[in-house]
Amino acid sequence: MRSAQVAHEFLSGVYGNNTPAWHGLGEVFPGLLTIEDAIQRSGVDFGITKVAIGFRHPITGLWVEVDDNIGVFGADELGDHGLVGIHGDGYELDGFGDHFRSLGFEQPVVESCVLLRKGKIAVMSIRLPEFDLVMPDGSNMRSVLHAYSSHDGTYAITLKDGTYRLECANMLRAADADGSGRVFRIKHSAQKNELRRNAVVAATYAQERADFHAAQCEKLLAKKLTALDVDRILYALVPQPVMEVGMTTRSLSIAENKRDAIKAIYANAPDMQGIQGTAWGIVQAVGQYVDHFKNYKAGRNVADADKARSRDENRFITTAITGNTLADRVMELVAV
Repeated sequence: MRSAQVAHEFLSGVYGNNTPAWHGLGEVFPGLLTIEDAIQRSGVDFGITKVAIGFRHPITGLWVEVDDNIGVFGADELGDHGLVGIHGDGYELDGFGDHFRSLGFEQPVVESCVLLRKGKIAVMSIRLPEFDLVMPDGSNMRSVLHAYSSHDGTYAITLKDGTYRLECANMLRAADADGSGRVFRIKHSAQKNELRRNAVVAATYAQERADFHAAQCEKLLAKKLTALDVDRILYALVPQPVMEVGMTTRSLSIAENKRDAIKAIYANAPDMQGIQGTAWGIVQAVGQYVDHFKNYKAGRNVADADKARSRDENRFITTAITGNTLADRVMELVAV
């Protein structure tokens, strides 16, 4: 079962489709939520207070304000979020609610909505079942868009393709190297007709990505790989480090362990049966490794009790938002 991911600095959140976060925090609902319900129940629509930023002079002891900068504090009925950013004087953003409302969906579509990194980032997962597909390999594709925003003073929200393969819960990456099909922005708008247009644009994007992934699956299934081909791809993906005088063999072991872990998934994972010996198979093996087996570091100065959640946050930020993982790069190696 695919479980929701969340940050070690999770403040509040809501989860639909009976998919709670592993740590048990946040409200859980049996079905999808409307955007408005998700906004209100997750606490992302908090108000902000601007305060002067300054420092205590080390010699005079006087308080010195920093010109043209303000601190932004967030709070709502769910609690005080503390400092959520430092910005220029032109900063006018008031919570994340209007950003998510700009998506324009009126029907229940929200699988999760969370406030992360002490209120600096909000992420909403939009679930669009009407674009689910049975892929050419017989696996099931689930259509998801990740919408996120941050307190940077802009009036836009970023949408990223979060489509995943149900059998292994892998995100499906794209071989479009320029990234044009992976992400785009929707500008904030309060006009009802424009909000509806935004919903159509987002749904069209989701459908295009679903069609793209199905076509890409068919192409990669048709590309046959020998065992030697797989080894060459893995060595290109995780190169052998160049050893210099005085270096330990640790880097060699790390690279070898990564390749061995991917090969083990490729050879033994139940969902690999029937797709081994194809480019699609090695792509899914690398995707499983990145999404479920790779070790992610905890953040700096994180308490021991919070390290697991910190690693989970970094996994989500890296795989769902930042990208450029081994799973993204393998697509370039096998692109047809």
